[in-house]
Amino acid sequence: GDTDHYQIVAFGASEGIQRVALDEGIPVGNAILAVHDVQDAVERAGEGSENKGDEAALAAVGSALALRAV
Repeated sequence: GDTDHYQIVAFGASEGIQRVALDEGIPVGNAILAVHDVQDAVERAGEGSENKGDEAALAAVGSALALRAV
């Protein structure tokens, strides 16, 4: 069909992650990639690219260190 199911899944997952953060009062990172295909995923998270997973992990560690310092 014409529905981009990956967008529906990513949106639902993002809502769930946000709900956990709000319910628990803690920061929760979201590094879900909504991609059309494997090539799109590799461009965003493969070796030698601007790896969005690496960026998310570094942001999470930075946030944890900042919270520890408070």
